[in-house]
Amino acid sequence: MSFAEEKELREVFSIKKEQFNVEIRKRKRNNQLERSRQRILSTSDKVEFFSTISTHFKQQSLEQQEDSIILTEQIENEEYQLIQNKFNQLQEYFETKKNNMDILLLVIDIKKMLKQGNKYISKCSNKNAAQVVSLFKQFCFSSQQLQDANQIQNILLNLSHILFQMSTTQDLPFAIIDEGQIELFESLLSHQNVQIVQTGTSILCNCVYSFPEQIKYIIESNLFYYFRIILLNKQSSFQIQFILLKLIGQYFIDVQNEQRQRDCIQLLFEWLPSVEKNQNDAELICIVCNNLCEYSILSLFLQEAASNSQFIAKLQKLIRFYKKKNKNVIQRVLEVLNEVLEKQFKAVSIYLESDLVKNLAVLCNSSDNYTSEKSYYILSNLVADSVDYAISISSNKKILKSLITNLQRCNLGIALEILYLIRNIILKIQLLEDIYSFINNCSLFQVFRLAFNNFYHGLEVQRPIIWSLLLLIQYSELDFEEQLTQFTITQIYKNNIFEVVQNCITSQDEQISQSSSQIVEKMQQFENRYLN
Repeated sequence: MSFAEEKELREVFSIKKEQFNVEIRKRKRNNQLERSRQRILSTSDKVEFFSTISTHFKQQSLEQQEDSIILTEQIENEEYQLIQNKFNQLQEYFETKKNNMDILLLVIDIKKMLKQGNKYISKCSNKNAAQVVSLFKQFCFSSQQLQDANQIQNILLNLSHILFQMSTTQDLPFAIIDEGQIELFESLLSHQNVQIVQTGTSILCNCVYSFPEQIKYIIESNLFYYFRIILLNKQSSFQIQFILLKLIGQYFIDVQNEQRQRDCIQLLFEWLPSVEKNQNDAELICIVCNNLCEYSILSLFLQEAASNSQFIAKLQKLIRFYKKKNKNVIQRVLEVLNEVLEKQFKAVSIYLESDLVKNLAVLCNSSDNYTSEKSYYILSNLVADSVDYAISISSNKKILKSLITNLQRCNLGIALEILYLIRNIILKIQLLEDIYSFINNCSLFQVFRLAFNNFYHGLEVQRPIIWSLLLLIQYSELDFEEQLTQFTITQIYKNNIFEVVQNCITSQDEQISQSSSQIVEKMQQFENRYLN
């Protein structure tokens, strides 16, 4: 083959090869386009498929919801019909004088249904409540008969439980207490069965919880007298007393009926146990004390001598019994005392002549800071209030003699401060001998130690200490120098004893200034002799 032929053949082959490659690339591109088209079609099919499925399930869900609503309505209708049939059957049983056991079983059945919560209670109507109230009243009358007494008691108890369940919802007008309902509650609260009484108080509480404005109507009705009977009955349970005391406390918040307020306070005082035996009593006592602290009527009530004596006697017994057992009770009692003293009613003599000062003096030493501070605050106010009173009865020293004696139960610092409050009375009604006796039970060392501890607290703290030092120097049976030798010279200088006293020489209080000068003079004499 010639060169020219070979060249031509190569060119033809090259062209054919290029055409083949072009065709291959074209086919590849077409294949890719086809695959892409197929993918797009496949995705579209899937979207359409899932859209169809979603629509199907939505439709199915709507159908199920509709079925559920229909089913719920059917169930509620059945429940409504069931509870209504039970009440109608109960009415029929009673009207036909059915056997008490059958009535009891039906009442228990209704009670169990209502105990399931809102399921059946929401299906009850005011008519049903009225039926139960009517039946309860009629069975209360029947309970006076001896025949089937136990069964009737059980019927009443279960009917009261039904009333209680009904009183827990505001949808039933039964919860609104009117004149007709008062008779019902009188039947509940006066019943011999303690459980029925307890249920009655719980129903009252629920009614007041739903409609607080009703408390005025309840307390000012005849029900209040049943409250009194129940509270003063030692057999009444803690729960019953707790509810009634809370109701009485609620009454005082917005009501201005002064006479009934006095009745309530009198009841609270009568209720306070003379001897408390358990923690439940302590909790109830705290409720009573908290209630008493709220009422401005308290000070007016306690102006009556009889009420005052009763008040003091009760509180003293509480302090004596609880001072080492329950600090919460003591704190509440002190708050009541403080409330009364701040009202400034004129009964200081009753306080001073009682053992209250002694009890407060003991409480001043309490390890509980609140109790100690409150006791001192009350005792100081009481002593301050007694100033004018004591001057006006200067012929009777017994009260302040007792006060000075009882102050020995306080720690020395508190005692000196309180004595300083009445220093002018002590001089005016000649009680110095009692003070000498008191001071001689102390020692110069104790008084100086107080001076050291309180040196940086200012003149107000120093004043009773300096005053007591003066008494020690002038009237102590022990020789001043003999007492002073209890200190070493190092103690005297280390504790700035001269500075403590000299600081008071410039006092505007003439008595303190004079006594400070005398003390410094005697101490300097002692120091000079000691150093020489």
